[in-house]
Amino acid sequence: MSVIQSIQVLKRGVVDLISEDDLKDKLERKGQLRIKLGADPTRPDLHLGHAVILRKMRQFQDLGHKVIMLIGDFTATIGDPSGKNKTRPPLSLETARANAQSYLEQCKLILLDDPEVLEIRWNSEWLETMGFKEVVHLMGKYTVARILERDDFSKRLASGSPISMHETLYPLAQAYDSVALEADVELGGTDQLFNLLVGRDIQREYGQEAQVVMTLPLLVGLDGVEKMSKSLDNYIGLTDPPELMYAKLMKVPDTLLNNYFTLLTDLSSADIELILAGHPVVAHRILAALITSGLLAGRSVTLDLELLRKINHHDYNTVFANLYGPAHPEAFSILEQALSDMRELQTQVERILEFSKIFGVEGEKLEEIEGFDTELRGHIGMVESNLPQVLGADPLVQQQVLARAVEVSYAAHSPEIEHMLEEIKAELLSEIERKLRGVGSLSSFFNTALQNFQNARSRFEGVAKGGIPDDIAQVGIPALELSDAGQISVVRLAVLGGLCASNGEARRLIQNKGLKLNGETILDAQMTVSLEGGLVLQKGKDKFVKLVLE
Repeated sequence: MSVIQSIQVLKRGVVDLISEDDLKDKLERKGQLRIKLGADPTRPDLHLGHAVILRKMRQFQDLGHKVIMLIGDFTATIGDPSGKNKTRPPLSLETARANAQSYLEQCKLILLDDPEVLEIRWNSEWLETMGFKEVVHLMGKYTVARILERDDFSKRLASGSPISMHETLYPLAQAYDSVALEADVELGGTDQLFNLLVGRDIQREYGQEAQVVMTLPLLVGLDGVEKMSKSLDNYIGLTDPPELMYAKLMKVPDTLLNNYFTLLTDLSSADIELILAGHPVVAHRILAALITSGLLAGRSVTLDLELLRKINHHDYNTVFANLYGPAHPEAFSILEQALSDMRELQTQVERILEFSKIFGVEGEKLEEIEGFDTELRGHIGMVESNLPQVLGADPLVQQQVLARAVEVSYAAHSPEIEHMLEEIKAELLSEIERKLRGVGSLSSFFNTALQNFQNARSRFEGVAKGGIPDDIAQVGIPALELSDAGQISVVRLAVLGGLCASNGEARRLIQNKGLKLNGETILDAQMTVSLEGGLVLQKGKDKFVKLVLE
């Protein structure tokens, strides 16, 4: 791709680019650029608002540049005053670092986790060790007048609201990060423009070439007014289950559809315009289908018309059939391939688990792969049980099932899973060799271990296929808990049976199809039942309780 073509890709959705000439010059001279994104981990969870800028980072990665995820663990202890009308409460280093671990995991849902194009840094590396003399030296490179030009500072000054001295240091600390990292480009939201421009000035003061500044718009949340924020409950979480993400995207205000399509998909402006010219419900379905099926597997999927053709041919044909020709139903073939991928991976995982249990191998890695095996079984069961609906005409169910299938299918081929499997295999070989050296009667040892494993597997597979084991706890329910008609709500039963801590947790579990009654999934949180003969409640895959009347 030429420099001009690269710039056109990188400019999509950008509000400020300072300057395009500088970017062109750097691309022509330097080859791989260093792209900085600084983030204070004030909260552990990311949402689609964060995805906007992470997708821009991914575009730089796809063009071969190195992106630097800078975790502002030290600057979080200052508190970024950007856009605030009062002093922002700082975090402790410990809290910031704890939040950052979750932050980094979620970033990698979109970013390529490859050291050639991804660098993780923490600004406590240099800021925490700076002496007072160095801080004064840094402050001497900028004026009070320039700092007070910042919009939020000037407004607070005019209104008589206090500005703490430590807040005025924040832009300088962020700017010094660019010096320490020798950043070629820094990305940020539009509320970060002043700070990013200070970075250009401070880099020059330290004898470096000024970074290019790129800002992206703040994604407006589901309320249609405020920027997306977890604290305002107007957000769509990056780690929301596909079905929940789909439902939330269907609630995006019509006036924001163009913004969401532009910032969160790879569709061309002409195709977006065509979608928005049609019925808004169709536009919502297309947006929800692309993001739920694609963004969750963002390291491997482009959110474009080709993906839409595959996962939602109904709406594709409604909008694009006359222009590009009709798409044909591909949902079932995609689902078959996804199931094939998942089953192949499950075979590998189960083979490893079988040998590890036979030879008594233990440890964190084994626990990790056991958890993955359970999760994989759940995904496969969900897809298999919904095959009839996918072949039907309900686009909502189709998108929900396909989203989960595509997500897990791509996960099955991720480098992290392959690496984990190889590590487990290596550990197994080592442990098996040690066991064989210490066993007098290999035949006796092997047969005992195999029998124990087969018994455990038999129980697990019975449960996984919907069976109910015999050895489960029994809880008596007082007659006073029943209504005059002799009924009791399943929500209350889940609490009394010890499967849930509260009614709210039980309702959420039912909403997510995580609670079964006598082997059947409960779909109605208002459901009431009789206790005659006793009932069995099941939470997840292997948590059972039998409920009887006292």
